[in-house]
Amino acid sequence: MFRNGIGRVAAWQRALRSFSTTILEDDQRKMLQVEMFSDNYSYLIIDKQSNTATAVDPAQPSVILKELAKQRVELRDILTTHHHWDHAGGNEELVRHFDGVCVYGGEKKIKALNRFVKDGDTFEVSGLEIQTISTPCHTAGHVTFFLPRTNPPVLFSGDTLFVGGCGRFFEGTAKQMLRALEKLAKLPKKTLVCCGHEYTVGNLEFAYGIDPYNIKLEEKLSWAQKQREKKKPTVPSTIAEELSYNPFMRVHDPDIRMNLQVPSEYSDDRVMEILRDMKNQM
Repeated sequence: MFRNGIGRVAAWQRALRSFSTTILEDDQRKMLQVEMFSDNYSYLIIDKQSNTATAVDPAQPSVILKELAKQRVELRDILTTHHHWDHAGGNEELVRHFDGVCVYGGEKKIKALNRFVKDGDTFEVSGLEIQTISTPCHTAGHVTFFLPRTNPPVLFSGDTLFVGGCGRFFEGTAKQMLRALEKLAKLPKKTLVCCGHEYTVGNLEFAYGIDPYNIKLEEKLSWAQKQREKKKPTVPSTIAEELSYNPFMRVHDPDIRMNLQVPSEYSDDRVMEILRDMKNQM
């Protein structure tokens, strides 16, 4: 039950700005991408039958509450990819607004966590199967959430995999990020990559500097620039796309290695480290 009443949240609508985009929709459910802060994305999975929703990384409660009121649904579950404030910072306030919310995550330090999950755990929210994939590096307990039964499948990648890039190695190593991205690369190629930030243009500009003869990369960068000029999102992409132009998923690629001028004996994780160091200096 919504403790403070949907009507109270609806009253905020004149004062708040909320921008959402429908990613997927069928007769049973709808999936929305919700813009937060300056460049964050949250996601809502709405079950049309029960009028309930699951939120992914809903860090800005005012925006999420407005969208829930707009959709006339109540929050039932929260999926949290990692503990950083711009992903988990809204959990406590949202839990206060709704009774019985399940908060899933892979780190005990996540705010309001009451459903700890680890690699390989499977559970159900909004009538959908959720598979937990452990992807430590950006944070030690970072997880991604894979939805194999949607059409197409969906990956909520948090700050592990971005369009054209990856997250910083705040609590991990290049080897860990390599292993994480190798896991994600094995997902179905049509899987939608729903990441946590609008970093696409900067990521692709960096990638283009390393791989200037990649036609798919050039086309994607041009498209992304036009999207942002119109203030439209560039997320999601697909696993297939990321494998074609994301340098962090192509550390084994001879073109990447040649353009970086790294010795042939360098390991993939060493190339990953070099790429991340270069990107950090931008």
